Amino acid sequence: MKGKEEEAQAYRRLVSSLKLAKREGMHVVLLSSDLAEVVPDLMVDMSNAEQIGRTQAQQLVGKLELDKASSNSPRSIEVLIPSGSPDSDQHGEDSAESSAEAFAQQSFKGIWQVLAPYFKDGRAVSPSGRLDAHSGEDSWRAVAFDPGTDTGASAKQMSARLETDARSSGAQRIDGVIAMNDFIASGVMDALGDMGYTGSSADVNPQISIGDIVGNMTGRKDLQRHPVPRPQASKTPGASKGETDGHGGAAEDTSPSDQHRWPIVTGYGAYIDNIPEIVNGRQWMTGLEDRHGLAASLAEACWRLNTGQGPASLPGVSDQERMGRHVPVLSLPLIAVSASNLKSTLIDTGYVKPAEAGL
Repeated sequence: MKGKEEEAQAYRRLVSSLKLAKREGMHVVLLSSDLAEVVPDLMVDMSNAEQIGRTQAQQLVGKLELDKASSNSPRSIEVLIPSGSPDSDQHGEDSAESSAEAFAQQSFKGIWQVLAPYFKDGRAVSPSGRLDAHSGEDSWRAVAFDPGTDTGASAKQMSARLETDARSSGAQRIDGVIAMNDFIASGVMDALGDMGYTGSSADVNPQISIGDIVGNMTGRKDLQRHPVPRPQASKTPGASKGETDGHGGAAEDTSPSDQHRWPIVTGYGAYIDNIPEIVNGRQWMTGLEDRHGLAASLAEACWRLNTGQGPASLPGVSDQERMGRHVPVLSLPLIAVSASNLKSTLIDTGYVKPAEAGL
């Protein structure tokens, strides 16, 4: 109770200070969190759970070419959403659990807005059975779990979802995994490796080879530490000419090697430890906020406010209803980072050094 009261007092002091600032003619810009008691001159939207979920689902749909799939050859997709908080001891269990549940619910909302059509018509299925054609936005609890404080919980969760009753046949086929953040993605990759999955995202609907990407990053000198298998077309033995797999290609092999082909794994956060996994293709993509873009736009908006101009005409600013009032909101799309644009988004901008990317 003491912690909650201190937090409430700090909130009241913040609101009082901002109201005083406005009365004295100062402009108020709020970052990320809105305040019901204060009408800001500009609200800057940072990434939220729904955006993070939607971005990963969109990337997965594109990479797996789900629009070309069919109910006869569906793509197998698992969604892992964190619902526990390692900070519960510091901030109070009730508030931490409530915040974690809100994140899980909102992130699944973004994911399901994208994936729902594919599950409903059978083009996508869940190997664990946690999602199906009857799932809805309230089905987030079916895919949520407590990730704990290390990657072991995520690895165990992934292994449990892919286990089969017939132990001799090993794990199930999996085409894509939405891991929500790079921490969970690390556990997912650990589990996939332990279960015998092989290959990389370069094997799935290849658009560019890992060798080309590494060469571009290093001035055409290939410093790749671990060679990645070249994409190979797979055909079902005896398949008739013209038979397709739903991707517009030949019907897929159902051999054990194809059964354990490495899936597309998504994450978020651009964690330094995960960048080498983007390069070698074990993790298809990560994401982050457009920090440079937001900083530049915010600086321009503040200049306009201080010179008597409004920020409404600034790119990325729109009038939105927030808490019952209309305010100008600055919002930029999240940046999806894969091997093909990692150099321009993370290395050229100084976010990571080539050595940190495993080059």
